[in-house]
Amino acid sequence: MPTEDKGENLKRAIEYYEASLRVYTELDYPYEWAGTQNNLGNAYADLPIGKGENLKRAIEYYEASLRVYTELDYPYEWARTQNNLGEAYADLPTGREENLKRAIECYEEALRVRTELDYPYEWIGTQNNLGAAYVDLPIGNKGENLKKALSAYRSSERGYRNIGTEKMLLG
Repeated sequence: MPTEDKGENLKRAIEYYEASLRVYTELDYPYEWAGTQNNLGNAYADLPIGKGENLKRAIEYYEASLRVYTELDYPYEWARTQNNLGEAYADLPTGREENLKRAIECYEEALRVRTELDYPYEWIGTQNNLGAAYVDLPIGNKGENLKKALSAYRSSERGYRNIGTEKMLLG
């Protein structure tokens, strides 16, 4: 609801998601349960106050959803959750080195499913996230990190061009 307080709306959404978990249990409705876990992670990640603690909670929810959303059984959902998990790690305000390394691992995992051919829009977004994580990475060889960032950014740029060309051809 764009005209109201975002934080209050997210808190209300969290209450509804938590209430739905009384019915959507991991045992009885695993797919719905995992989706709700992912949505709770998104809501906590977007809360405007208490960023560090809320991101840690978001990570817990994303990791819980990955108990059901496996790469084999639900590849699209698994890759989306890996990307969300990477974003949460990348945004954590403390422990930058370790958290950015974890974010990079999550993005690389997601890219196993989010290929340019199968999921071009998602692939572009994850490539951008990967590039940003390498730019911010404070450890290792800075030149090598920047090369990896540039490669990811160039891949996403190529993807944007390909999508634009495809749209023009399809009219």
